[in-house]
Amino acid sequence: MSNVVDIGGVTTLPIDPSKVLTGAPDDLKEVLVIGHDKNGEFYFAVSDPNRPKILWLLENARAAILKR
Repeated sequence: MSNVVDIGGVTTLPIDPSKVLTGAPDDLKEVLVIGHDKNGEFYFAVSDPNRPKILWLLENARAAILKR
C-alpha cells in the first residue's frame, strides 16, 4: 500500500474518521467535532463555547451539505 496516493476531494464512500481529523488544516481558527463512538454514543465538542457561533458553524455546514 506504500504506492497508494491520497488525492483528496469529495467522495461518496465512507472515510476513516482518523483520516478526516488528520487531514484538517493546522491553522483552523475554531473547530466543531460531531460523531458517534464505536459504542454508538453521541460525541460533540467545540473549541469556542459561544453558542451563536456554534449554530453559525452548524448552519454553514448544513448549507454546504445541501449545496453538494
